[in-house]
Amino acid sequence: MATNASAASVTQSTAAAAAPVGHYRWYICALLFFATTVNYVDRQVIGVLAPELQQTLENLREQVRAGLLPDDVLDFRAVAGDDGVSVTPSVKSGERGSSPTVREGVELTVEADEVREIARSIHGETYRLNAETFFQTNHDLLPQLIDNALKDAAGDLAIDLYCGVGLFTLRLARTFKHVIGVEGERISADFARLNLANAGLINAEIANQDVGNWSEGNSQFDGVDFLLLDPPRAGAESRVITAILDLQPKRICYVSCDPATLARDLKKLIAGGYVLGTLAAFDMFPQTHHVETVVHLTIASSVSTQGQSRDCQGHRKDGLVELSGRFVSC
Repeated sequence: MATNASAASVTQSTAAAAAPVGHYRWYICALLFFATTVNYVDRQVIGVLAPELQQTLENLREQVRAGLLPDDVLDFRAVAGDDGVSVTPSVKSGERGSSPTVREGVELTVEADEVREIARSIHGETYRLNAETFFQTNHDLLPQLIDNALKDAAGDLAIDLYCGVGLFTLRLARTFKHVIGVEGERISADFARLNLANAGLINAEIANQDVGNWSEGNSQFDGVDFLLLDPPRAGAESRVITAILDLQPKRICYVSCDPATLARDLKKLIAGGYVLGTLAAFDMFPQTHHVETVVHLTIASSVSTQGQSRDCQGHRKDGLVELSGRFVSC
């Protein structure tokens, strides 16, 4: 399936010592907020990049070549929204007060101003964010990812760990009486609150606290119907997994961008009494080895485990690989 990446980062690095001052080589991380090195080359066109980001990166490259950007600015991150592009460090044209959206032919300068806020509409929800926050990059597959992560989840209490700007929190607030989102980054937590308020959802709260610290101090909740966690590549800390096992949510959804740390954490959850239900892998980052995985688990006491086997069937459709069946731990 043809997809365009909607977030990118660019790093400028001085060339070898023999190269003249002011000459640069680049590596372009075209898909992800975390670093993925793609050769030291000056890429003219990145086939999977959203057109508005392609233009942004071309303009930034030209400004670096012309020596118009400060030498101490080594990294740019950009994300495309429905209403333009947000870049950090903040990039503006020479005209004071003009829009930071990068347009063809506009001369760019780096400003100390606030990073531009943009909006992105996904699956009926509108999210405000900027380039300093994390947001899933492949917007073509996001509706399927959200649907698979939440399925028919509903009830009294849901907890959303590492909630970011509220990608899953908003949808959870529409099907649960009360939702708690936990996010360590202040900017992301502020956007999550803003997005909930803009959606008129008053039954959700956002805790701006380190997820590990919050988990250790809030493992006393009773009757957690659904817990979703979407941690960074490092996965969940051991103390977060311990707190989840203490909470004993009826259902868990683990969204992961690293199969290795996912396997590590699933081993702990299964050892703690959970049964692996379904696993779906999304090709969110085309032309890379990265994959986004959504796993559902149910507490063992709430399901019948008779007749479980390792048999599963794989199905591929529109960038989604899903393994369905029943599983048992080793």
